[in-house]
Amino acid sequence: MIFEGEREIPSPKERLWKFLTNLESLASVIPGLQTYELIDEDTFIANVKAGVGPIKQVFKVKGKIVEKKGDSFAKLEMQGSASSGFFDLKSAMELMELSQDRCKLKWVTEVNIGGLIASLGSKILSNTAEKIVNELFNNITKKVCS
Repeated sequence: MIFEGEREIPSPKERLWKFLTNLESLASVIPGLQTYELIDEDTFIANVKAGVGPIKQVFKVKGKIVEKKGDSFAKLEMQGSASSGFFDLKSAMELMELSQDRCKLKWVTEVNIGGLIASLGSKILSNTAEKIVNELFNNITKKVCS
């Protein structure tokens, strides 16, 4: 499945870029995050409570920022597993300055899901993903703009 979108954020580009590429800052806004550990500047492991429909579990997640270009583009890869299934995620984000205090974040994410959660169907999975993404961006905006 591929998800993409964009969001305008009332923040200077430099501040938002520093926030998005600092895993400790980013961890503070991830929905369902229970624990995390930084392995190095670009790699983390975490336990994240998530669910699709009636299936809710804690996923063991490993993530890594695999590419950064200047202060405008980054790629992140994550893998997660729980007894109900697994996911493999590849995401790219691009940040564009609109004004001194406003920027646009564009993103595209490819997710492969397997196991019991994959059997729930694309409509339920899409709705759940949209809800998590909206919560994530709302959290980012609150943190960066406070």
